[in-house]
Amino acid sequence: MEQRDFSKSFFFDIAKEKFESVADRVTNRCSDPEERDWLIDLYGNMDISVLVDIPTMMVTYCRVPPNVTVAPHKHNRNQIVMVVKGELHYGTKVIGPEMGYFGPDKFYSWTTGPEGCEFIEIMDGPVGLTTPSGKERQFQKAS
Repeated sequence: MEQRDFSKSFFFDIAKEKFESVADRVTNRCSDPEERDWLIDLYGNMDISVLVDIPTMMVTYCRVPPNVTVAPHKHNRNQIVMVVKGELHYGTKVIGPEMGYFGPDKFYSWTTGPEGCEFIEIMDGPVGLTTPSGKERQFQKAS
C-alpha cells in the first residue's frame, strides 16, 4: 500500500491492496517473543489490509480461511464488522454477505464458516486488545 495522506480524499481497490498475515504483521512490529506468540495464537490464521489508520478510526479488510476461531477478546473500542464473502459464526448467530455486527467494548469470539470469510472491520479509534484474563495491548499506528 502506498503511503496515504489522510487529510485528503482517496480511493482504494481491494484487489490492489497489500495484504499481510497477522503472523508477519505481529512479528515485524513486536519485539517481545512471548507477546508475539500470544497475539498470533489469539488471532490465528488471518490476512489483513489496513485501509485507514488515523486517531479517530481504523478500517481493515480481513481474509480468513475456513473454520478458523478467534479467541475471546475485545478491542477497547466500538466496532462494526460487515461480511463481504463467506460467514462469521458468533456463537449461534451466523452472519453472511451484506450482513454485519456492531459490538460495543464487549468480549466476543467468532469462527469462520466452511468457505472462510472476508470482511471489513471499522473501529472508532486506534485498536487496543484485552482478553478475558485481563491481558492488554494498545497498538501503535502501523506507519
